[in-house]
Amino acid sequence: MRNPSSAIAEQIEKAQEAYLSCVLCPHHCEVNRLEEETGFCQLGAEGRIYREYLHFGEEAELCPAYTVYLTGCSMRCLFCSEWNQVTQPGKHGVALVPTELALRIDQAIQGGAQSLNFVGGDPGVNLLPILETLQATKETTRVVWNSNLFSSPQAINLLMGVVDLWLVDVKFGNEACGKSLSGVSKTAEHVMAQLQLLREQKANVWVRHLVMPGHYECCTAPVLKTMAKDFPGIPVNVMTHFLPLGAPKAPIKGRLTEADVAQVSGLLNTLRPQQWMWNGARYDSTS
Repeated sequence: MRNPSSAIAEQIEKAQEAYLSCVLCPHHCEVNRLEEETGFCQLGAEGRIYREYLHFGEEAELCPAYTVYLTGCSMRCLFCSEWNQVTQPGKHGVALVPTELALRIDQAIQGGAQSLNFVGGDPGVNLLPILETLQATKETTRVVWNSNLFSSPQAINLLMGVVDLWLVDVKFGNEACGKSLSGVSKTAEHVMAQLQLLREQKANVWVRHLVMPGHYECCTAPVLKTMAKDFPGIPVNVMTHFLPLGAPKAPIKGRLTEADVAQVSGLLNTLRPQQWMWNGARYDSTS
């Protein structure tokens, strides 16, 4: 059940205080974003939207999803399809006006949207304008937080009672791959710690894992085995549609081969997970 408007108002006040010396992600830049000082994410207080539409390509149970893309991120993944919007957030999109966005969201929900999906980059770097938007929307709107979870416990706590589903990208299975591909340190360790925090908070969580060419042994196998062993109640969507997009010098080239996909499928048949998904549809662990 979504927090009432009065409770969200308190969360907005706390978010404004957090923006005075921002530590809402592990970079701990401590800049005053309300005075338009910028840190790693290059964002001040204003959010910027560069795309929004009714999305039919998400997990089946979430569709159609009214999806709002915001600039900025706490990572710099070299294969990111939104590279320009992540690295130059002030040069893309239009200013997020909370009351106007809330009106469009309500119209979309009334028109049949089953969920509201905030995407980036990572939406965590736009926490304040998103909270201001949600305060103005109807309380029945189902909110999906599509995140890399490279955020702080403070940010997660500010979203409790607001987010209905945490849709978390778990990309890397070790520190070396995480650092070389995301541009930041300790991503794998930090994301797992945040997942544990969400579990302690009894949050509703789904995980996505994008299989990357050449990263089965170092990333895919460790991630999926860890999820099956340590987080058995969390559904995982295993995705095999990697595209070589992102930064001009991205180290991963090409797409997955049939042999790559078969290797991942073989692992799932060994793990035989419950409630997992394969490219958005329920995975049949009996096959």
